[in-house]
Amino acid sequence: MTREEWLRSWRPSAERDQRLKQQERDRRAARRLPKVTPRSYTLADLASAQDALEAALSRTENTRHNNPNRGRAALSHARLVLSDITADLQQRGVIPKPEPSAKQLRDQALDQAFPNGNSREEVEHDGKRYRRRFAKAQYGWDRWWEEVE
Repeated sequence: MTREEWLRSWRPSAERDQRLKQQERDRRAARRLPKVTPRSYTLADLASAQDALEAALSRTENTRHNNPNRGRAALSHARLVLSDITADLQQRGVIPKPEPSAKQLRDQALDQAFPNGNSREEVEHDGKRYRRRFAKAQYGWDRWWEEVE
């Protein structure tokens, strides 16, 4: 068998293999979950989230069960949804953002001056010393600066 004959006999199986691989890729792509696009919330969504939070609060407060943690998951989920909707509406300018406090302004200035500040690292800014602090929060980490005497 010459090389050309061998290539002719081999090529159809290679093309078939490529076709089968593409079909398998297409099948796997069809099984994947669709990409979630960020949702633009409305004021009606905000009102319904506030109602859901009030309902979750009343369910946890008015329970006669012996388990103090009963209903806490629904309550924390309602709080998370409400905070997501509020943050989205504030970012888009639908509802006004609250004015930052003096502590928030100080923390923003220190974050800009020292973006890579590690935990318990002490820095000097505007003649005062500050220490970087971190604490585990319910969703992620809280971080702030505290003044050192």
